[in-house]
Amino acid sequence: MKKTRVVIWVIILIILGTVIYKESDFSELAVVKDNITSRQSNILSGSFNVKKSNRLKVNYSSNIKDGVLKLSLIDSNKKVIQEFAVNSKSSQELTVDKDEEYTILANYNDFVGDYKLSVSKVN
Repeated sequence: MKKTRVVIWVIILIILGTVIYKESDFSELAVVKDNITSRQSNILSGSFNVKKSNRLKVNYSSNIKDGVLKLSLIDSNKKVIQEFAVNSKSSQELTVDKDEEYTILANYNDFVGDYKLSVSKVN
């Protein structure tokens, strides 16, 4: 009886740990984020590898107080796969068509504000 309880608790903890992991930042393949308080220009990126037909979930949010911000996903040939709306908060699911390295970019010029762009794999 005691062994059965231990086994049940171990199974519950494994399931709980899996759920917490999938909902945490640890499950993200790449993240770029910042809070800029004075005018700056820069390009920040995060790269990740995925297989053909993998589904990705891209979460993005930004608040532009001044300047220009572009949030995008590019492939290994620097081709823009998707640009994401700025001054908004949303998510989008995409399916990739090649096994390769992809990159998320935050490109800003004379920018003041905050942004976050993250990508995770959808199971």
